[in-house]
This record gives sequence, structure tokens and C-alpha cells, in this order.
Amino acid sequence: MSIRSTDQGLRDAFVGMADGAVGSDACPQAERIFDAASGALGPGETADIIDHITTCGACAESWRVAAALAPAPGRASWRRRALWYLGGALAVAAAVVLYARRAPPTRAGPVP
Repeated sequence: MSIRSTDQGLRDAFVGMADGAVGSDACPQAERIFDAASGALGPGETADIIDHITTCGACAESWRVAAALAPAPGRASWRRRALWYLGGALAVAAAVVLYARRAPPTRAGPVP
């Protein structure tokens, strides 16, 4: 199972659990709470949700559960960085091999 499908499964499970726990019509949707807790929303939207959960116990509890289930924000980024490092290392290795295999320089004329 891929990381993305596992993350989506956790999100779907949270949404199914939290939909019945929403306190009022003013409460954000469970998907938005999960996305905010996992860092998928922008700072403005996340701030709006945080403002709401300071006054709504049902949403605050949903936030706590979402934060526990949400993937760590840095998890994907270290893999991305690792791929960049691997790509850089391969590029350097290819350059060294090409340099070593190049034809030796030839002299055009007599040496003075």
C-alpha cells in the first residue's frame, strides 16, 4: 500500500468519525479540520479553524484526533530531499565517468 493511499485512508476514517461529532452549523467540515491539522491548508484557513476550535469543544476534540492521525509534515519532504541528493550524486558520478573515458588531448604541432 502506498504512503498516499494510507494517508487518504486515515483522512477518510477521520472524516467518517468526525462527521457525527460536529457541534453546530458554524463548525468547519471534518475534511477541513483534518487538512488544517495535517498542514495541507494555507496559514489563513488554518488560523480560521484554530480560532474556531478555541470556542468549540467538539471541533477541538476533532482537531486532537486529526493531529494524532495526520501524517507528519516533514515525512514526504525528507524523501524528496533524498531523491535530490541521489540525483546529484548520480550526476557527479556520470561526469566523472565521462571525464575518465574522454580521449586524451592530442597535440596539433611540435612542442616549442
